[in-house]
Formats: sequence, C-alpha cells, structure tokens
Amino acid sequence: MTTTPSALRLGYMCLFVEDFEKAAHFYEHVLQLPVKERTEDFLGFDAGACVLGLEPRGKGSNEEKSRAQNPYVVQFSLESRAEFTAWGERLREQNVRILLANEELTFGTLTAFLDPEGNRLELLLAPGR
Repeated sequence: MTTTPSALRLGYMCLFVEDFEKAAHFYEHVLQLPVKERTEDFLGFDAGACVLGLEPRGKGSNEEKSRAQNPYVVQFSLESRAEFTAWGERLREQNVRILLANEELTFGTLTAFLDPEGNRLELLLAPGR
C-alpha cells in the first residue's frame, strides 16, 4: 500500500548576510523577532510557522538587491489594520528604507522595505482586514 505524502510546509528560510551583527540587530531589535537559536555564525528567529535564519558569507548592498542577487521576498502577514499601521509607523521611526507604503493590491495591502543588507521584506494585510 502506498502512502500519500502529506502537504509540505515551509519550516526554514535563510538569508546570507555580509554584516552579520548589523543584520542580527535589525531582525532582533527593529523587527522584534524572537531568537530561537544563536551560535557564533547562525541566528534563527521564530517567524511564526517558519524559522528565519541569518548566516554570514553573504553580499550586502546599499540598494535593493536585484532578483539575481536575492530571488526571495520575505513577507510577514499581519492580522489587523491596527497592527499593519503600527508596524508602518515603527519602520518609519526606526529609519527603515521603505520602498512602497500601504499599496492596495488585489491580494491585500502591502508595505515593502529593505533590511540593512538590501533584502526586500514586506508586510501584508490580507483583503477585508
């Protein structure tokens, strides 16, 4: 008898960074992600259903990385308009470079911003929230 495999769920995603300490500070203190695991050359954050890892040996950029440099987008989903608004305000207060703010799209409201390494990150509020 053949067993049908269960649905896959993303459990881990890693960003390779050039300035490990600066990136670690951003994700831990600006984005306030809880640290799940920390070693000398690895930092794992509890990002809900997935662990977001940082590891050294990447290449940073002062501008948004191209898709060739980083083909991923890390998107954080928010449950309410109040949370979405509060996070937008926090990013501005922390002088985070915002690429797109409160853009109404078919799949929700989006704010896009950069981490210190030039990786694109997004906040998403689902439609109807």
